[in-house]
Amino acid sequence: MTVLGKLKPRRVLIITHRNADVDGVASAIVIKRLMLKLNRRAKIDLVAPQGVSSQSKKVLAILGESFQETIPQMPHDVVFITDTGHSNLLEDELASVRRKKGKKFLVDHHPLDPSMKKIVDRAIVDESSSSASEMAYRLFLDSKMKVDRETAFVVALGIMADSQFLSIARSGTLLCMSELIKLGVDVEEIRTILRMRREPSEQIARIKGARKAGFYKCDQWIVGIARVGSYHASVARALVDLGCDLAAALGDVDGEIRGSVRASQSFYSSTKLHVGNSICKAVADELHGSGGGHPTAGSFNTSGSVEEATKKFIQVVEDGLRSSMKVIVNPADRPDETAVVPVK
Repeated sequence: MTVLGKLKPRRVLIITHRNADVDGVASAIVIKRLMLKLNRRAKIDLVAPQGVSSQSKKVLAILGESFQETIPQMPHDVVFITDTGHSNLLEDELASVRRKKGKKFLVDHHPLDPSMKKIVDRAIVDESSSSASEMAYRLFLDSKMKVDRETAFVVALGIMADSQFLSIARSGTLLCMSELIKLGVDVEEIRTILRMRREPSEQIARIKGARKAGFYKCDQWIVGIARVGSYHASVARALVDLGCDLAAALGDVDGEIRGSVRASQSFYSSTKLHVGNSICKAVADELHGSGGGHPTAGSFNTSGSVEEATKKFIQVVEDGLRSSMKVIVNPADRPDETAVVPVK
């Protein structure tokens, strides 16, 4: 018996997290192709609440695929949720997913959150996988379906995007990429697609984030904290690329506080401070929100204010490192900027 059992899909809903990244959309597309292998007449609805990221839009244009932002009001006999570590990431579509009477599967590489366990009938979760796309590929193999080059290409896009071009990939992921290459995937082609020039708005957000950030030293580690209105994940990654060991980008988005946190691999390897579990989830739990992620990348969403979320982030990091933050560059020293709560 395969993981999916004797599945005979007719109308399938495949939904990923809000503002879906490349792994979110790629894993959903791979599952769509698997469903069509199981039943070529199956009707598939791809959904990404609040749309997809700017990078994902470029990838979807190349793949000739598109996602709806809301779930069609019709019955679905099978539901897949991909790359979604917390139910809140389904936004306003969560209630519709709950009401679906079809069998529900979660395909994810984040730690299994209780909020997701309550929704699905079967959670297919593997934290050692680099991406949800890798797991979707393994579902293909488990179902004994042939993987064509086009599907292998989509899998590789998700893996390369979520593993930082394989820089944090484990042995299993490297073996998986080896299989995909044998199927005809050109790694350099994948790199070229994922390294397409950022939109000017994202470039500006990264520059402003670095300009507004406060920089601190906690034990031997450099921490950057920036207040931004958009592109939180990109700004946090930019701060790490700039030289921070750990970085957070926070902001108010439609009345909700959103934060993205990124860390260098050396930070995680040395401290064992898991960004998703030890930082993002901890901040969210304290502020009655939701959060999670991976060893070097995570996010959280809370109510309240940016100042409260920033203070809690600082406290969680200080507790985790058992050291106090010391100011290197304090945004309060810039009279024209209102960036983050300065550390006293």
